[in-house]
Amino acid sequence: MSIPSPRRIRRITSAIDGHAVTNLAITALFLIWLAAILIVNPSGDFPILDDWAYGHAVRTLVAEHRFQLTDWTSVPLAAQLLWGALFCLPAGFSFTALRVSTLVLAWLAGVGVYALMRTLGADRLVAVAAAAALLFCPVFFGLAFTFMTDVPFVACAVWGCVFAARYIVGGGRADWPAAAAAFTAATLIRHIGVAVAAGATVAVIVRIGEAWDGSHTGPRPVRHMSNRRYWSAAAITLIPLVALLAYNAILARIGTPALYHFRDAELAATLAHPLHAARLLQIRSLQSYVYLGLFLWPVLCFVSVRLPRVPLIALTVLPAAVFLIGRHRLPLVGTTWHDLGLNPINLPRRDLWPTMPLAAWYVLTLVGVAGGAVALSAILGRLRTVGDASPRRYRATALVCAAPLLCYFVPSALLSDFMDRYLLTPLGLALALLAAFGVLNARSRGRAIAATVILGMAAVFDVSAMHDFLSYNRARWTAIHDLVANGMPAASIDGGTYEVNGWINYRPGSVFARGRDRWYDGSVDSPAAVLSLGPLDGYRVTATYPFSRWIGTGPGTVAVLQPLR
Repeated sequence: MSIPSPRRIRRITSAIDGHAVTNLAITALFLIWLAAILIVNPSGDFPILDDWAYGHAVRTLVAEHRFQLTDWTSVPLAAQLLWGALFCLPAGFSFTALRVSTLVLAWLAGVGVYALMRTLGADRLVAVAAAAALLFCPVFFGLAFTFMTDVPFVACAVWGCVFAARYIVGGGRADWPAAAAAFTAATLIRHIGVAVAAGATVAVIVRIGEAWDGSHTGPRPVRHMSNRRYWSAAAITLIPLVALLAYNAILARIGTPALYHFRDAELAATLAHPLHAARLLQIRSLQSYVYLGLFLWPVLCFVSVRLPRVPLIALTVLPAAVFLIGRHRLPLVGTTWHDLGLNPINLPRRDLWPTMPLAAWYVLTLVGVAGGAVALSAILGRLRTVGDASPRRYRATALVCAAPLLCYFVPSALLSDFMDRYLLTPLGLALALLAAFGVLNARSRGRAIAATVILGMAAVFDVSAMHDFLSYNRARWTAIHDLVANGMPAASIDGGTYEVNGWINYRPGSVFARGRDRWYDGSVDSPAAVLSLGPLDGYRVTATYPFSRWIGTGPGTVAVLQPLR
């Protein structure tokens, strides 16, 4: 047996150490994530936001073995519905089980961002910071404790981009089917998964073209192999598209939800007015600039390239002037991150929920503007050398992030009710885009400390805010159960639009508020009892349910109010 050379020994040792560091970093991040979940305590058999509508579908599938979406559903939901049902099999349907299913996917999304960053050349420490930046982004963290579609979609979309990037970098035969499968799952959660898959297909096609024009570094592929790869690239989009069309045909036979094509019709109506669409894109781009700039800071600490001075100043001063002159500040859009809370408070007297001083919000807005400026100017600094030979290798790998990002963002920005949760997929792809351009470096201990401090502050806020929100919901639902136990009809209780009224009052085959001005109005007419965070004129307080609160002074209270006769 031959003795390995010293060079080979060093290579093996380096690989072992690298895997050890990676495993240690991922394990540490997982333990921190798990600790945050346990501190928040996700238990509680009650819906949050649209969970009530999706919960009806899961309960029907688990209890009656029948696939039936509610009329409220405006997305395919199929993949997420099956995933949630798996977690309900051991002990039956519960919202706690659905919440756990999303928390598992949230962790997989974080691992996906780590894998994407590493595939695109980022250091291990930077990749871990990027995963943590997604996991502890306030919007992502708040939605991870729900059964909303956003976190599951991010997990599937990010892993689709991981496999597409691996196919571009290494060309493994198993990568494109894996990418197609991940994008199919994303599409069967939300329609827009097809658009993200199309963006990945563009990136793969660009890479195949580079291999033929001589810009690649490896051997020139034979023509039949290149044709096969073009078909593989097309399949990354065609498979999710065919799956969506087949699913829509099935829904047409078993019953399409009343609101299923609502977003499609809204998007078509917006595109019919190009000037209005352009204006919306401008507004949404500025709003996203601030949000993404703020959420990217844990990774922007590792930017190691020299930033071009003129773009940096322009990208900072001009947006800042727009926001300050117009007196606009965070939070700019709904619905997840609101003041000192995560997820909306759909009860009267929301003014009693803790708030942060306006000055602090303006400071955060400027920090977000600065983050957006740093990210864009770093990328522009790379693009300035586009004529050189070295940056050509960034083109396809950067496109595997940029093209899906644009294909996702543009349709989302044209919707009338643009929400902060729509920025989670762009956040994951923007993190990876910085890695693709090679502007990040983890060799400075000071940068690592700064990133850790930012992530620590975000984690403390996330955990505290979600603890308060779930504690408030437990008190709210205890009050509702007590009212029902005392003989009050559930349909007479106004416990909060959506979650409460939707779960206890929805009936299959009908959409809320037929004949009202707003189809999504789920309020109760002439309620016998109203839940509120405090007293209301014309009502008397008949019971109070205090709940613990970590943000603010003292505990909060859910009050049961009955109208004065």
